[in-house]
Amino acid sequence: MPALEFLAATHPAVRSQFEAVTQLTEFLDGVGKLTLNDRKQLVEQALVLIQGNFVHLPMKEAMHGVDPIQKLRLIQHRLNQATNKTMDSELEFHRDMSEVFTSVRDLHTNYLLPAPFAGRAAFLPFNFEECFYKKG
Repeated sequence: MPALEFLAATHPAVRSQFEAVTQLTEFLDGVGKLTLNDRKQLVEQALVLIQGNFVHLPMKEAMHGVDPIQKLRLIQHRLNQATNKTMDSELEFHRDMSEVFTSVRDLHTNYLLPAPFAGRAAFLPFNFEECFYKKG
């Protein structure tokens, strides 16, 4: 198993950080607990937060050419058209919500992922090295 070999080769100072390694397929089996109604509520709360409380919104829209409220309304529309069987995956939902919050480039407006995503990191079980290709 390449991941275990990779972990055995890591420096002892960081090896303990990787003790609870989970294979991606196993991890993905545990996600998807967010219901359609949960997602609708999250989008509604995000709209309340950004529309009613984000005082820098006009400046951020002008500076970065973004419209987070419209993006949230599009997510809301897709959710209103969806059923429990036809809704996007939970990963796609969180990706869309993260894009909305990162689009305003403001350190005070964050979308933090819930469990099981919170506090997790992904890695590839091999190292990259820089190399250069010289023509001729």
